[in-house]
Amino acid sequence: MSGLARVLHGNTFFLFTYPPTLNPTVQLFEYARLPIPTNRDQTVKEFFHKRIFFGCLTILIMTGCGPRLGNVTGKIFVDGKPSPFVRVNFRSEQTEDVYTSSISADYSYFVRMPSGDRGIPVGEYRVWLSVPLGQEGLPETVAVQKALPEALFDEAKSGLVCLVQSSGTVFDINAESK
Repeated sequence: MSGLARVLHGNTFFLFTYPPTLNPTVQLFEYARLPIPTNRDQTVKEFFHKRIFFGCLTILIMTGCGPRLGNVTGKIFVDGKPSPFVRVNFRSEQTEDVYTSSISADYSYFVRMPSGDRGIPVGEYRVWLSVPLGQEGLPETVAVQKALPEALFDEAKSGLVCLVQSSGTVFDINAESK
């Protein structure tokens, strides 16, 4: 059985969880000392200031700091012409996470986090091309796949590396037909 116990000792109010857990948010409250206001002039302000402080501290601990994101944009050129029929994939060297690009109306691509935030975490990425889902058999995608070297469609063989910076990165891919 677990829960929260409130203990009043003198002029101090303690919060305890039982059984004790390893959750840092709960641990914070196990040792939080919140005085109960007895004098309306001074202690009410102190009481609320401490509650606000511990509330903000709890929110910071729970949310943490997210990764720094960098916008990645660019175009894929086949024989000097932009091509909307391929996607660019990025695999993080640090975390092995994979991010896939989306194509805009002007044939440029951009990369988003799964949460929808534009950009991906700063770092080094292996890059390769793929055919967009649902477009595998279209004549345009087949023509682009035949025109480009097969190595560009293989993560291990593409040889493309992109360093994503927080200030933004433009990563154009220029490919010549076979």
